[in-house]
Amino acid sequence: MTSSPTQPSDVLRVDDPRELVVLAAHTLGFRPTESLVAIGLRERGRTGVVARVDLSATRDPGLLAALADHLVADGALSAVVLVHSEDPDDDTGDDGGGGLPHRAAVESLGHQLALRGVGPVQASLVGRGVLRCYAEESGCCPAGGIPLEEAGTQVAARLVATGSAVMADQSAWRGALAAALAPVSAARRRAVERAARAPLGAGEPADVLGWWCDALGTATAAAAAGPGLEEVVEALLAPVPAGRLLAALADRRLRDAVLLSLVPGAGAAVEELLAGEEGPATRAALEGVFGGPPGAPAGPAPDADVLRAAQALLRALVRRAGRERRAEPLAVLAWLAWWQGAGPEAAVHAELALRADSGHALASLVLQTVDRGIPPGWARTGR
Repeated sequence: MTSSPTQPSDVLRVDDPRELVVLAAHTLGFRPTESLVAIGLRERGRTGVVARVDLSATRDPGLLAALADHLVADGALSAVVLVHSEDPDDDTGDDGGGGLPHRAAVESLGHQLALRGVGPVQASLVGRGVLRCYAEESGCCPAGGIPLEEAGTQVAARLVATGSAVMADQSAWRGALAAALAPVSAARRRAVERAARAPLGAGEPADVLGWWCDALGTATAAAAAGPGLEEVVEALLAPVPAGRLLAALADRRLRDAVLLSLVPGAGAAVEELLAGEEGPATRAALEGVFGGPPGAPAGPAPDADVLRAAQALLRALVRRAGRERRAEPLAVLAWLAWWQGAGPEAAVHAELALRADSGHALASLVLQTVDRGIPPGWARTGR
């Protein structure tokens, strides 16, 4: 199962189901194929988590029960189910009653959601260029379905304007993520490795973190200005600062200081970690990121420009790292993607980190968090 919460700004209340088809694709990062996609709707019709499973896996009732639990944990009061498939209509009745394909999976998920008090559930088939409703008696779709004209939807226009893009399918999307992490030349990697080998000196952690914050500020300004971010990042990550940053990320407290440097209002936590402590400021910052007890205030959402800048810096760092050092920046990228709400991307980066270091604790934590459908603090129920 892959899932992502929609961003805090995505307060969408739409009557046209095509808008939700577009929203799901942009949230996942790719157009689903042969998939069941469930979208939770919270109070006042606000969109919540978007979760995808392979259609081939929907015969497992345990998976559909887990999917229903996932939506409930995110605060869903009702739901939309989108079955993406090019399969022909079922005229035999073998799939639970004939008509549209995969009806049995839709009805099973609807039953699981109803048991948990979630409803109504609006289910549609997306395929062959049209959208058709499973509940034909509802009259929500004309005969023959609704043509899918994605480029004309309000949601598509809004998301494209913010720079959101959708890959053709999951394979192309994974390929694009891998291409962004392609190693630089062996000579450049050797230069970075030479700079990374020496242990951190007594006052060096503060210097490295100061460099990181300065570089992040420069890259954030470039991200806010528009094109040119990658060129700025390339200029910033000379071999010596790149190598010393890799050395710092190998220290758990310094790595956590880098993470929390991206969280609005977490400056005191960064100072604690730099001093070798994990005091009340650090605990409060982590509670905001991961979500506190019921009724706790919402955690801070990431700043879009800061996030883009940090991701660009970390991708460039991965490209410069030797195999034995790639796990640290990859794990941080995974954490950032999860905090952003991009669960599938978080899982890919965590898996890559675990390939480099099979026992990496942060990468394992992120992957478990994504697998369990745990959203970041800003996206928790009722917030």
